[in-house]
Amino acid sequence: MLDIAMSNNGTLGAEDKDMILVRKKQMVRNSGVLDLVDTPERIEDIRGLDTLKSYLRKKAKVMENLTDTMKFGVNVPKGVFIVGMPGCGKSLCAKATAALFDVPLLKMDMGSLMGKYQGESEENLRKAIRIAEAAAPCVLWIDEIEKGFFRLNSNVRVALMRSSA
Repeated sequence: MLDIAMSNNGTLGAEDKDMILVRKKQMVRNSGVLDLVDTPERIEDIRGLDTLKSYLRKKAKVMENLTDTMKFGVNVPKGVFIVGMPGCGKSLCAKATAALFDVPLLKMDMGSLMGKYQGESEENLRKAIRIAEAAAPCVLWIDEIEKGFFRLNSNVRVALMRSSA
């Protein structure tokens, strides 16, 4: 993508960022394992969760100056695990975070990764992670992660539910 951008006029500019984003969108759409989600939401749209919003704002500053902060050994944001009832704002948080960081939001739906053949689900997961790494920096939103445990027997599933309550 950078070669194509540079071949247009020999430099990288704002117009090249749009072209690179379009190419990333095509790559994600063609993958079949991830979706690229538009992020019109803003961090201000989230009600409550003040500690989370404060953390995200601090990490947004890290993302703005990534090369400088890495030189000083500042930790790059790696992830946030948000669990809650339907409708509590988990999806809104993912969208607002991508918008705040000004990076693409890639949605991985665990249900769509599950294959019927042995090893297919694992290969889909590996493929999704490779694509997310290629699209980095980005926010990877893993939706309905509990579907990744569908093959567990009922005793394990009950134990997982009890320990997370």
